[in-house]
Amino acid sequence: MITRVGKHIVELYDSVETLNIIRYQKFNKYLMLGNEVGSTVPDLDKRLLKAMQLVSQGMNEAGNKELENARQTVFNIQNEFSPRQKALAILVKKIDKVQYKGIDSGEIDRVEKHLGVIGMTKEMMDRVLNDVKKK
Repeated sequence: MITRVGKHIVELYDSVETLNIIRYQKFNKYLMLGNEVGSTVPDLDKRLLKAMQLVSQGMNEAGNKELENARQTVFNIQNEFSPRQKALAILVKKIDKVQYKGIDSGEIDRVEKHLGVIGMTKEMMDRVLNDVKKK
């Protein structure tokens, strides 16, 4: 899959089916973290509201689990950690002429920074992730 970001060309894996098993595993890990915990203030608000609802219904164990997720969300916010952004970075093969082959944390960070420098937006990220998940 080729995506244009301004004048830049980003080449991505276009289906999870074409990922090698290690890349696929990391991609799923980050998507699950994003879905389960989140990394934004609205995600935190959702977790806290759910925890309050559960506790008010006497479901203290489930409420405590939501509070644990809320703590993780705060950690993600403080550390500017976006699981969805990491999942997107896993899908990147190449940006312009710079090829990315690794999936270690340093390489993922480099991809994220490169995407930021060229102007990748949240809307673009969401579109790419949704397209890949559909395939």
